[in-house]
Amino acid sequence: DQVNVNLVGAHRSCRAVLQGMQARTEGDIVLVTSLNARLPRPLTGAYNASKAALEAYGRTLQMEQEGTGVRVSMVRPGPTLTELGWDWDPDMINRILQSWAHWGAQRHHSYLPAESIAQAVYAAISQPAGTQLSLVEVEPIAPIREEPS
Repeated sequence: DQVNVNLVGAHRSCRAVLQGMQARTEGDIVLVTSLNARLPRPLTGAYNASKAALEAYGRTLQMEQEGTGVRVSMVRPGPTLTELGWDWDPDMINRILQSWAHWGAQRHHSYLPAESIAQAVYAAISQPAGTQLSLVEVEPIAPIREEPS
């Protein structure tokens, strides 16, 4: 269940480590949300809702951890090439992509490599003391347009 993994799992993980981080007066929590939290896409309602709720949780954690030394960052990836959906029925994938195009949710067909998200997470935890990247939005750039000759 997407809500259990994306929201409840993150909440439980944070609860498990926060007390120790607070005691040390340092630590980093990075929540990986999704562009779908800001721009929901059709046919992915539970995913959209779970990622929007994760961002609300992240913003709340940022307020609650202020003054504790614990930094809370969110990385919001755009379309990313992962193995998610590789085992889906091709007709279902086509239906989803057509729906996204219909609603303007897919500007182009470029995807981020997963390594780009890892680099954004690393950037969040590599900031000097006293600096927090609250929200990092990572999106692929569109392919270069070929000019007519």
